[in-house]
Amino acid sequence: MKRIRMMVVSLLIVQIIGSITISAQSIEADSDLSQEIGLDDDELISSEALPLLEETETTSSVEEDELELTELGMEDVATETEPAGEATLESTEVSPRRVIDSQSYTEVGTLLALEAAIKNKENVILTDNIVINKRIDLFDGFHLIGRNPWTQQQHTLTIKNYGYHDHFNMAISNSQFRIEDVSIMNENYYGIVHVGAAYTNVKQYYHNVTYYSENAQAFWGPNSDVYLSGTSHFTQVNGGGRAQEFGELNRLHISGTARISHDSTSLDPNLHVFMYLVGSGEAGIYIDDEADVEIETKKTLFYNSSQVSSMLHVGKNARLKLSIGGNYLNVIPDKNNSFQFDEGSNVEILDTSKTSGKSAIDRTRFLPVTRRGMLTASAHSQVKIVTDNRTNLIQLNTAEGYVGFGQVASAVLENTYNNRLFNFYSNGSQLFLVQQAVETYEQIGGGLSHSWPNVTATVLYKLAQPSVTESNSQRFAREFPATANLAKLVLKPAASLELSHEPITDQSQQLVGETSSGGIVVIEGFYHDGTPFVSPEIKPDSTGSFTWSLPQALKANSNLTFVVQEEDLVELRVTAKVMDTIGPTAIPLLQLVNVADIANPAFDQLVKELVDNGGEATIEMLEADLTAVPGRQQVIARGTDSSGNYTDFVIPVFVYDDQSVVGRTSDTTGIMLRTTPIEAYPEEVTGELETFINGRLNRQIWNEQGSLDSSLVELVDTDLEELPLPGEYQVSHRYLTHEITTAITILNRGKDIDLMIPKDVLFGSLSSQLGAITSPNYEIQNWGMTTVSLSVSSLNKTSLDNFELVDIPDLRSTNQAQLYLNAAEQRVLLEENMSADFLGNVRPNQTLKFNLSGQYYGNYLETLRPSYRLNLVFTSNEE
Repeated sequence: MKRIRMMVVSLLIVQIIGSITISAQSIEADSDLSQEIGLDDDELISSEALPLLEETETTSSVEEDELELTELGMEDVATETEPAGEATLESTEVSPRRVIDSQSYTEVGTLLALEAAIKNKENVILTDNIVINKRIDLFDGFHLIGRNPWTQQQHTLTIKNYGYHDHFNMAISNSQFRIEDVSIMNENYYGIVHVGAAYTNVKQYYHNVTYYSENAQAFWGPNSDVYLSGTSHFTQVNGGGRAQEFGELNRLHISGTARISHDSTSLDPNLHVFMYLVGSGEAGIYIDDEADVEIETKKTLFYNSSQVSSMLHVGKNARLKLSIGGNYLNVIPDKNNSFQFDEGSNVEILDTSKTSGKSAIDRTRFLPVTRRGMLTASAHSQVKIVTDNRTNLIQLNTAEGYVGFGQVASAVLENTYNNRLFNFYSNGSQLFLVQQAVETYEQIGGGLSHSWPNVTATVLYKLAQPSVTESNSQRFAREFPATANLAKLVLKPAASLELSHEPITDQSQQLVGETSSGGIVVIEGFYHDGTPFVSPEIKPDSTGSFTWSLPQALKANSNLTFVVQEEDLVELRVTAKVMDTIGPTAIPLLQLVNVADIANPAFDQLVKELVDNGGEATIEMLEADLTAVPGRQQVIARGTDSSGNYTDFVIPVFVYDDQSVVGRTSDTTGIMLRTTPIEAYPEEVTGELETFINGRLNRQIWNEQGSLDSSLVELVDTDLEELPLPGEYQVSHRYLTHEITTAITILNRGKDIDLMIPKDVLFGSLSSQLGAITSPNYEIQNWGMTTVSLSVSSLNKTSLDNFELVDIPDLRSTNQAQLYLNAAEQRVLLEENMSADFLGNVRPNQTLKFNLSGQYYGNYLETLRPSYRLNLVFTSNEE
């Protein structure tokens, strides 16, 4: 016998919910101590307050001395035992808890911990993979999370055994549970969770679940609904065992993304189908809005024992690809079987029975619509239903059911097994089409047989024979009944009548447009003079384009109407406004302005006949920059119409003076002649008088457009003689009917004053000691034929305010000077306020010399540069 020491963890029993079971196990000396929780006996521990095992786990070595269990009030334990039969003492494993979104979860990593937590009605988080091989009853509201939110590791539930109760069970009506973020390996024929038929209104929620099974079914709950959400992957294969249905349910709801693949053992497609419909109400598959779902089954989709109606419902903007390797229904039930595809949905239903390997396929129909059931596709949906192994694509078995497509984006119904789409009730079932473009193909793999651009119709089918009872298209009503055997029916958005056209203006020479119709186009409008017109019928080409050349321009701002007519469509009238792109027109009027009035000219009416093709117009002056130079000038006036178009008009202006002659030829045209007087000495008049006059005369001529060639002005008459005496004469010139007279002055050379005088006269002081002012000598040369008297008129200062010319100096002042102009025997005192003073006479071809002199009385602290203007008067002394 070997004596060993026993160690027991000091435990404190706390108030939680339910009971705590303590089990004793043999513990070797020096083994790790379990975590000790040291709280007062009356303290309540919440899930948040429990420490995490991995964060607070401690170990303690055990001394060789015996431990006294004083905390539990127990006696010392010291047991002699044989090695083969060690004494044991049970202990309790305390599972850590987590709080997620205010919900408490217990971490479990073993079947025992999972069972204990569920028994205590605790939600769980898996910390390890768990195999379930015993019955565990779930409570209402149970929640299992398979992915540890801290480590992000996703764990697996493996469900063993095959009995009803050898795994999860829900035995509560009006309950629900949720399983998420977990992988499931299932070998139980009664689903992940067995919900007995006696329990009603049970909701099963599965979120982000990956499922695999070779011999079992995923869901069992005859009176329950299953909800798949997040990302769902379900695979059920024929593993050689008793592979079953995918689910025995009332309804399967799918949101998010789901990929489901199903097969079962039997070759009979109606045995172990995809979904066995039970429960109450309208059972079936419901795809939520925006979901993305693919379902592939090699068996029949629904088994219906005529207990419930069935529905395949695809929500708004959801996608469903459904591949069926068996039949859609096991039998035609005495209940409604319906299909509802909501707005914007994308539905593809494919018959894969030809390759599924199953026997006893019912080839009489693919999709049945039974009793008061219906198959409807809403606006903007996309539908594709195809079979290659049935004699009929869609079958209705009563007159109460119907098939309807309303403004779908696209629909393709195709039977490549034989060219037959519909087999309706013998007394008649209805196909409804609402605003659809319809295309039919009568041969398998053949081309388009008929097309109708816009159809709203009710088609009554008796077996496979259609008749149109109502339609907006006479051609469809006439032609469609002949298409009893269809291999393919394609629906598209209705080709509503549309017409577009290139911009239309009052300058357009042709009208160009495009229409969706295969009919004709007629154009109504007004020509530029207001005359109404109706075009001949215009036939667009194969692309819908058309062109019509206009015989005349269109009236601006008028309405043009395109009338599109198509047999199948309502008449379309498109109205377009003819854009006004042409500015006003007007006739500029010639204006006359005297040079004396050039600063403020008074214009008469600027234009006449101001007209706009689109309405009224106004005129205003834009530019009026005239100069006081005689001749033809111009101003700019702008005419503006109500559309904002404008035209700038050039207004001609004759600026005239006393030497001008203006003659109007109309209110818009005229001629202006201008010459300047001629002056000459008698000896200069030589040769032919006309040659002399034309050589001396400055002639100018303008019309309203601009200047003309002056040589066009012809001499008419003159009183000038050869070798003329000094005096006044005149000459007349003519341009067309316009004449002008010019004065000629023959000068007396004896009275001419012809002098040469200096331009600048300099003076200055050369010595600061003497203060004398001197200048160089200057000359005035008389080149004329007469004696000229010379006088000083005035003196004006032009610079240097601090320099002053005086008569008598004031010695108390500075910068004063006396300045004299000296010529011959005359001496003139220069002052700013001086009066005229005679300086002397200069005979012909003689010279008068002069200079400046004077005295400066100022200081020499700086150099001064005074400047003056001297005004001289010259007078001829001969009569």
